[in-house]
Amino acid sequence: MRIIATDGAFVDTLNMSLVIGQYHYYVWNPDPTPSSGEAIHAILSSTGFAGAEGLDLPMTDLDNYMALFVCVGIYANNYRILAGSQEAAAIVSFINNGGRVYLEGGDVWYYDPPTGYDFGPLFGINAVADGTSDLGPVIGEEDAFTMGMSFNYGGENSWIDHINPTSQDCCCPAPSRKCPPVGL
Repeated sequence: MRIIATDGAFVDTLNMSLVIGQYHYYVWNPDPTPSSGEAIHAILSSTGFAGAEGLDLPMTDLDNYMALFVCVGIYANNYRILAGSQEAAAIVSFINNGGRVYLEGGDVWYYDPPTGYDFGPLFGINAVADGTSDLGPVIGEEDAFTMGMSFNYGGENSWIDHINPTSQDCCCPAPSRKCPPVGL
C-alpha cells in the first residue's frame, strides 16, 4: 500500500505492506556468525516474500508462518538445539502440522545428537560421520536435476557432518520419480 499524507504544501509518501493470513517465512538465526540467515532473509524479502528474521524462535507464534528457515551455524560458532528443549518441540510440531522447514548447521545431523535433538528421521536423513574441514565444492549427481551443477564454498568449514538419505525415494534424484512440491 502507498499512503500519501499532505498538509498544505507538505507531501510525504509512505509505503507499507499488510499480510492477510500467514507470513511466507521466518528465519530463526541463533548462529553467532549469522551471515547465512541474514542472506536468506535479504533474498526472500527482496523478491517480494513477507517474513521476518530473528535470534529468538517465536515458539507460540510459528503457526503465523508457512515456512521456517533454521540457521544454527558451524563449529566453533554454532548453536545447539537440545533434545527435550522447547525449541526442538516447536520445530517438530511445526513440521507435523504441515509447516515447511529448512535446517542448516555443520553439526546438527551427526555430532549434536544425542544431547542435541535428532532431526534426521523428520528430514529423511541418515547421519554417517562427523566430517572434517572438507566442505566444497558441491557437485550435482548424474541423472538428477543437479547434473552438471557445481558450487564452490568459501564459508566456515569445521567438522561438517556427512549425511545420506534414509531411502532413495525421499530425495527425488531421478526425473522419473514423483517429488513433493518445492517452494514457499
